[in-house]
Amino acid sequence: MAQNPTGLRPTEGQMAKTNKGKDGDAFFKSVSVGDTEVTFTLADGVTTFTLPLMDTFKKVRDRVQSIVFIPENIDGMMTLQNGVATTVRYRVMPVEVATALATSYASTLSFIGEEVAVTRAATSAALAISGVADEGSGRLAVTVTASGMDADKGYAFALLMNDGTSMYSTAYTSVFFAIPPTKIGIAANGVTAGSGQVEVGTSIQLFALMVPTTTNMKQVTWSSSDAAVAKVDADGMLTAISDGTAVITVRSNADTSVAKSITVTVKEGALSLNTEELVSQSEAE
Repeated sequence: MAQNPTGLRPTEGQMAKTNKGKDGDAFFKSVSVGDTEVTFTLADGVTTFTLPLMDTFKKVRDRVQSIVFIPENIDGMMTLQNGVATTVRYRVMPVEVATALATSYASTLSFIGEEVAVTRAATSAALAISGVADEGSGRLAVTVTASGMDADKGYAFALLMNDGTSMYSTAYTSVFFAIPPTKIGIAANGVTAGSGQVEVGTSIQLFALMVPTTTNMKQVTWSSSDAAVAKVDADGMLTAISDGTAVITVRSNADTSVAKSITVTVKEGALSLNTEELVSQSEAE
């Protein structure tokens, strides 16, 4: 194929003219130039082969129509934890750009962040990228790990394409800095922890105590091993039903491995608690 010193992509007609056999017959019957590839049909009209057009970073950047964060939750925020790998997703148009970024230009991607208060300011918090994947249909999945975030501050991050000579930045997306509980304990209204076996009547309010106390993921699920003996509602209200023994468990919705159980006994319609299994707030901390 003839050289193209101008650097411009040749037209289909120009490409066909340059591909002549020794006797002057065309080697190719047709050449079809698309947005991302060139398809050659040989003179027999049957045999074809396709070659990709070479993309440069500038070409990819210039093709971008939009890159928009896809929220995982209705709050529209990124949910991040320090030191925990998280996948955030973007809708990329056209879809070919998502493929090019994942396969050839992942190294040009990074995040820039700001602390969000009355005014925005640069932040030392950061998102490190450990993986970029094309999920199809223009969905770009970026695996990130956050560091340096503080529970007392707000953050926003934007995805940046930058090869050192040209760049493209998305809009900033606000962050929900997730602080899940690492431990959970059970307290009972009006009952002192560690005071031994006590009878408390036909019902009692139980409370979930979280560690750390700064957790912002406080949702829990209560359950009873035998609701025919004692039942517990979604708010931790424990009620005696019939004589017997049941295990009451509270479990963190954010991390179901974080849980605590106590054993309760119902005798003659009255609840008894083993307070050695209860904790006070100071003990939980």
